[in-house]
Amino acid sequence: MLRFQLDDIRKAQIEPGEESRLMQRETILANAEELRITATAVRGLLGDDEHGATARVRLAQRELLRLAHLDPGTAGWSDTLAEALVRADDVESQCASYLDRIEVNPGELVQVQDRLHLLSQLKRKYGTTMDAILAYAAKAEEELRSLGSYEGRLAELKDAADALGADLRGHADKL
Repeated sequence: MLRFQLDDIRKAQIEPGEESRLMQRETILANAEELRITATAVRGLLGDDEHGATARVRLAQRELLRLAHLDPGTAGWSDTLAEALVRADDVESQCASYLDRIEVNPGELVQVQDRLHLLSQLKRKYGTTMDAILAYAAKAEEELRSLGSYEGRLAELKDAADALGADLRGHADKL
């Protein structure tokens, strides 16, 4: 029984942190289309066209430069807005990169869900966490090693008993 359980766990080839990575990946794959739509919307809202936030912030920055020309005490405002523009451009670039990485992949989603199901089955059998399952496997491995040494010793004793029995029969035949 222990050997079967240990093989069951070994066959799964559990990796540390795997379950949480798979759960994150499942969420992304299951929501890939919504993620694409949302990231595209963010890019559009930040965009440089006349309706985008970046274009409007640039317009506001130009107006602040005019204001600073008339009132030098407001000059720092333009710098603050310039920083905001850099950050908005960064977010827009990150959204573009994110869109390149997001893909609708039903096959991978099924694979991830199957793997999560397998891990869930193992948790029901051997422990509530992956660490508990790995600890169970280590304990089972140790018990098997221990049993193996007992089985080896038992075989040695049986061989010795058989030899003594044969020796005793030989002496009995002489009598």
